[in-house]
Amino acid sequence: MNINLEEKRFQKYLDFAGVLIVVIEADQRVSFINKKGCELLGYNKEDVIGKNWFDNFIPETMKNKVKSVFDELMAGKIEPIEFFENPIITKKGKERIIEWHNTILKDEQGKIYATLSSGLDITERKKAEEKIKHLNLVLRAIRNVNQLITTEKSCEKLLQGICDNLTETRGYFNAWVALLDNSHNVIMTAESGLGEDFLPIVETLKKGEFTKCGQTALTQSEVLIIEEPRLTCLDCSLSKKYEGRAAMVVRLERGEKIFGWLSLSIPRNVVKDEDEQKLFKEVANDIAFALYSIELEEEREKVEKALKERMKELEAFYELSKIVEEPNIKEEILIQKIINMIPKSMQYPEITCARIKLKGQEFRTENFEETKWVLKSDIKILGELEGTFEIYYLKEKPEIDEGPFMKEEKALIDALTERLGRIIQRMEVEQKLKESEEKYRVAYNRAEFYKDIFTHDINNILQNMKSSMELLSTFKNMLEKSDEVNELTNIIEEQIVRGSKLAWNIRKLSQIEETESSLEPVEIFQVLKEAINFIQKSYHNKEIDIQIDSQIKQGFVQANELLLDLFENILFNAVKHNENPKIEISVKISKVDKDRKKYVKFEFLDNGIGVPDALKKHLFKDILSIKRKTKGMGLGLLLVSKILSIYEGQISVEDKIKGDPSKGSNFIILLSEVI
Repeated sequence: MNINLEEKRFQKYLDFAGVLIVVIEADQRVSFINKKGCELLGYNKEDVIGKNWFDNFIPETMKNKVKSVFDELMAGKIEPIEFFENPIITKKGKERIIEWHNTILKDEQGKIYATLSSGLDITERKKAEEKIKHLNLVLRAIRNVNQLITTEKSCEKLLQGICDNLTETRGYFNAWVALLDNSHNVIMTAESGLGEDFLPIVETLKKGEFTKCGQTALTQSEVLIIEEPRLTCLDCSLSKKYEGRAAMVVRLERGEKIFGWLSLSIPRNVVKDEDEQKLFKEVANDIAFALYSIELEEEREKVEKALKERMKELEAFYELSKIVEEPNIKEEILIQKIINMIPKSMQYPEITCARIKLKGQEFRTENFEETKWVLKSDIKILGELEGTFEIYYLKEKPEIDEGPFMKEEKALIDALTERLGRIIQRMEVEQKLKESEEKYRVAYNRAEFYKDIFTHDINNILQNMKSSMELLSTFKNMLEKSDEVNELTNIIEEQIVRGSKLAWNIRKLSQIEETESSLEPVEIFQVLKEAINFIQKSYHNKEIDIQIDSQIKQGFVQANELLLDLFENILFNAVKHNENPKIEISVKISKVDKDRKKYVKFEFLDNGIGVPDALKKHLFKDILSIKRKTKGMGLGLLLVSKILSIYEGQISVEDKIKGDPSKGSNFIILLSEVI
């Protein structure tokens, strides 16, 4: 009874252990296994006890090897191996790698009858170690690729070296790359780890037929993952090289330029790893950068060669620019200096002379002499032939491109001739501009003078009309037809007001266009009341009712002294275009937010003739282009529009009663609020 109690207590202790504990008898059968062991295997204890350990719980590939070691251990031929790794197979068929600590059990006679083993599940650790090992290989490959990129300047050698490096590090089983031109034709391939199996792919690519993986990779920037190439790439001749392996494919790109694609064969167990994909993408980016750098270098060499070939032309243009920059240089001196600089730009300066014929004039070098060795170019100004540029050699020299002259020298004289034509054209235009500037200045001053005279005189005329009207008003009671006199008097007075406003608006428009205005906070109610008083005094013969309906007691806007003109012209417009016996105007004031800005909103509602719908859209867009006969137009609204453009304000017009323009207008103005 005590023995059974001790066994149960021992069993309980072992069940609490965090490792697999198993006793295997000499006949290879399990006589004891703890709770952790059952959990790892996925069996109940009853399903394990009495079963052959090696036949049931060791993978087929390892069974004979592990069983052989066990038999030798039982026979006493070898000492127990304290630390040993081998996999076990679970009920679900999954392999788990176990790190074993082994000891042997002996009976009282010292005979070995069983082994006692404790095992630690190190499956995940082994996977992590394998992953680290593989990533280290990949990192080494990246390092080697980067070293190659910094030294190799040939695309062909670069691509082949990269493929070799990627496979030699044992990070990848094979690697191949296809390089495209700007028309997406394959112009170069390289491979490693494929050998002759790659030749059919090369022939297919040369025909313009891309592999399925290549077509897909070119359409996306992400890494293309193919887990089972043997099953999904049946039409590819390389699929047999991917037995038990996966593939990764990515396009080689730099900015918007696509250079081709890179394909790798990789262990299937790491193909979905994000770090693996990032490293692969990094390699692809490095390759693309290297190809881009090689292209830039090739382009740089071409440019450098072209620059060397045109050095003389550049030097000549440099000399020409210095001549042109001379202040107030005359055309004749300019041309002579150009002639004098030409010989040193030629391959034989000591025997070179030159001549320019231009508009009946002739300019020569001091050593000028006509010979049969000549290079000519026509001088054109505004498309018209105006002269010739001629370069002569005084002695015979070997034939090159055009007689003894090089094609670069022909290009030089053509370029200089074209530039000379434009310089002369510009100088002539500048001279004409200088001559016309004085004329325009005089005309401008004259216009200013006329403008001041107009403003002064029209105001005098209007004042005389007003004085006459006052006299007429004094004597009107003495006339028989007092009604007609009254009507006439009202008309005269109204015209005086309109004429005065016209003169004032003209002057204000001129000031706005000619001067810069600074803005500052302006209190709105004082200015508005002043404008209302002006309108009522100006039309004292009309019944005008102007009311202010404000949601705010005090408000400031960003404006200047022109705000008064703005309000006066809006009110003046409402009175002028109103045929009712009683003119009613309501000024509503409120605050609004629009486009993330705070405004003070003014609504001028009147009972006048209204604004037709066809005119509303264009009323403030191009005010001067609309015919003056259109009702509602004039310099007043033009002045309003100009002022609002300075204030960065807004204006629009609506019907006072929506849908019925004849019932009056609502002019809406938004001015920036000062808080």
